[in-house]
Amino acid sequence: MGNAQHLTGKILKGHKTGIGWEVVESLNTPTAVKSTESNSHVYKVKDQASGRFAFLKAADVDFIGGEESLLVRLKALLMHHEFETCVSDHCHGNNMDRVCLAIDHGDAVIEANGVREAVFYLVFELADGDIRDQIFTAEQWTVQRKFRLLHQVAVGLSQLHSVKVSHNDLKPPNVLMYADDHKVSDLGQATREDLIAPHDWNAVVGDPRYAPPEALYSFDGDPGARLLPNRLRQCGDLYLLGSLMHFLFSGRMMTPCILERLHPVHLPSFEGEGWEGPYNDLIPFWREAMSEEFTALRKALAQRNDFDARSIDQIITFLSQLCDPDPELRGHPLDQVDGIRTFNLQRYISAFNVLSHRLQ
Repeated sequence: MGNAQHLTGKILKGHKTGIGWEVVESLNTPTAVKSTESNSHVYKVKDQASGRFAFLKAADVDFIGGEESLLVRLKALLMHHEFETCVSDHCHGNNMDRVCLAIDHGDAVIEANGVREAVFYLVFELADGDIRDQIFTAEQWTVQRKFRLLHQVAVGLSQLHSVKVSHNDLKPPNVLMYADDHKVSDLGQATREDLIAPHDWNAVVGDPRYAPPEALYSFDGDPGARLLPNRLRQCGDLYLLGSLMHFLFSGRMMTPCILERLHPVHLPSFEGEGWEGPYNDLIPFWREAMSEEFTALRKALAQRNDFDARSIDQIITFLSQLCDPDPELRGHPLDQVDGIRTFNLQRYISAFNVLSHRLQ
């Protein structure tokens, strides 16, 4: 492991604010705020001038896997850091109250165990944690609060989409808690319509365990080129929002549940096994597996006393629309222009808000 894991006690200067950030303690524990990538390290830091606390995400060359040379990995790390910083700066000033944006950033050469190594870092507003370890244990996580969470997350995604940014990696650890509020976090896998990302040529951007089906059954493009237009990346965000909804009411994200229900010949191709035909020919099999999953979810929700039949129908409808395996049919059927889906989230934002109050 690199020197990003040896920052406790260091003073790191923010290049944006000039603030000296004192690294107080590591937050890389099961219940603390974590970054998207396991090779990143997260710390609680303190502004030396004001005493306010924040959290810092740091990465070194170990962030970039593979067998490439040190120079190649360092260049890739710098590109990822610069892109995430650029996306965050691009989003600032656009009233993104439901997105956790970097308040500072920087880099430093850190010496540990006789080794000097470059470390890159981003600083964010300190959160109370993410939703993974609390969503199923805390009594306050009522159905009403889950829809409030979905409302705020949908607002966050819509705010990103309004400036032509796609998140691409929405999942439970990337939804942060601030008292009773929630924000979408970690733009490390985001893409922008007006700027090529280091990962834009990848079919799967973000966590492959939860990726939309059209990405799982696609192939990477050419390095340095854009594989998918921003419109389809935003479409993928809708799938991930539906998958998060499925997690809130079932305990699991959508993609792994569907993969478990597919016949082996219909699984994504890997080492010569699995589906090798056109994706459109696979859609009926994925849709059938989704139907089975929804039947099981409907039965499970009906056995609980905090759902009525109308609410269950709405949840299944939302999931069916947001997670449709056909990207061109995903989203609300009324959000179309000349017969083409717009992937607008406003109808879901309104519906989730209504349900968060009706189910109190």
